[in-house]
Amino acid sequence: MSAPVVLLGSGNVAAALALALRPHRPVRVWARRPEAAVGLAAATDASPSDHGVTAHVDLTEALAGEVHAVLFAVSDGALAALASQLAELPPGLLADTVCMHLSGYHGTGVLAPLALPACLHPNAAVTVGAGPGVFRGAHFGIGGEGEALERARDLALELGGKPLVVADE
Repeated sequence: MSAPVVLLGSGNVAAALALALRPHRPVRVWARRPEAAVGLAAATDASPSDHGVTAHVDLTEALAGEVHAVLFAVSDGALAALASQLAELPPGLLADTVCMHLSGYHGTGVLAPLALPACLHPNAAVTVGAGPGVFRGAHFGIGGEGEALERARDLALELGGKPLVVADE
């Protein structure tokens, strides 16, 4: 079974990502407001052929075990604080986990407190109710180093996108 992706956030982009990723791997959702994570998971409920989307109230629980990547689907202004919050979690929890944000504004530096930062910038208009195909054919600006960059590339391809390495400035 494929390792899950953890989505941090519950907005339009998080919902579209959950729909697009669930055929490929399990999706765990965590949000500041637990009811928002529960609502997103319920709205993106899987068909029998999907891996599914589950809501997690506890951040540590959402991140436990093997994780393919953590995706920060939050506002630009919330990235640094959330990265710092994750860096304060028990040692080893995220030691080998790629953490990537979706912001088109920030480079990987905003995730510097984390071990394997990357970015995955979808060039797609994601509106309310966007379906799983919203990322198909879209260009994804990706950044990071080594394994982090490879995971960003893999996810862009899983989403049906075209990865393009961008300078980290």
